[in-house]
Amino acid sequence: QRGGGDDGAGPFKGELFRSHRLLSKREEFLLGQKVQDLMALLEVKEGMEEELGGAVGTEALAARVGCSEPELLKRMDQGERSKKCLVDANMRLVASVAKKYTHHGLEIADLVQEGAKGLVRGVEKFDPGKGYRFSTYASWWIRQSVSRAVQEKARDVRVPSHVYELVSKARAKEREILAAEHKGRPNLPLPQGNGYSGRRVPLERLAAELGVPHLKLVKALRAVDKPVRLDAKKSTKSKEGDVVTLGDQLVEPHEPSPEAIALDHNLRRDIDSILNTLTSRERTIVCHRYGIGADVLTLQEIGDKLSLTRERVRQIEQKALRKLRHPSRAEVLNVYAAQTDATWEAGCDVSDRVTVTADGVTNYLV
Repeated sequence: QRGGGDDGAGPFKGELFRSHRLLSKREEFLLGQKVQDLMALLEVKEGMEEELGGAVGTEALAARVGCSEPELLKRMDQGERSKKCLVDANMRLVASVAKKYTHHGLEIADLVQEGAKGLVRGVEKFDPGKGYRFSTYASWWIRQSVSRAVQEKARDVRVPSHVYELVSKARAKEREILAAEHKGRPNLPLPQGNGYSGRRVPLERLAAELGVPHLKLVKALRAVDKPVRLDAKKSTKSKEGDVVTLGDQLVEPHEPSPEAIALDHNLRRDIDSILNTLTSRERTIVCHRYGIGADVLTLQEIGDKLSLTRERVRQIEQKALRKLRHPSRAEVLNVYAAQTDATWEAGCDVSDRVTVTADGVTNYLV
């Protein structure tokens, strides 16, 4: 591309594509032979390691293949360099294939990376003696690697590759059946892409043609449907101008949010644990004074219930509140201050909220 432009492959265009020329058929043949020689040496080495149960040195490997150690090292070095040369010279082929999958949910960089893995595998498997060009052979490995990555990584919930293969066979079989039934009517539209809403071949027949259970085919078709994200942004906005998600439209506006429910649950749990540090009588008085899981009673009513005087109940209440002021207890509730500032005046310490007034204790603890 002129002017050093970038057609969507990002930094890959500058680093890998413009700096390597295309190889001739003769060059591919010679490089392929050296790569095959390297792969043969590595296969022998792997067999020796399995046989001996440990690592094999270059001296032992050279003796096994019948050459000197320097010659072995030279052959392996030439094979590695030839392999790198074939990979670098064909990265443009990887980009060409990867661009066709950019609308499947993966970034172009990820697609190029996966395609490069397929290219390396193709270089290792390429047999130059069969006479075809390397690009013809490598394209299949690149497409397989990229398509497999799309199947396994593009979805939030991974679908096994055999499910995709079953769906692909079902689509091909449907087109084959329709083409056979409507032979002679070439203008009749046939199913395209993922659309099965206008299906004209019953699933029972497709399953019978493919030799699979009907329920298995139904589950496979449902599995490949694109899932809907609850945090997906909608085109509409709220009255306040905020972006609306699908989850916002599904939730009852007057119901508490999951975050509020979790906060309330944790707050009640921590309050209960703090009250358990008080004595039984102190806890009873505090709970009845501020309605924490009990009816709100006056000092006199609590005294009659506990057989205590009104003044004694007041003294026990003040002692319990002094305990609640202690940092070892108050700091547990301080973590909720930021989430609950709307309930009290800004700048009021949590320990003050617990002890200053009866309303403050009720608002915080209930």
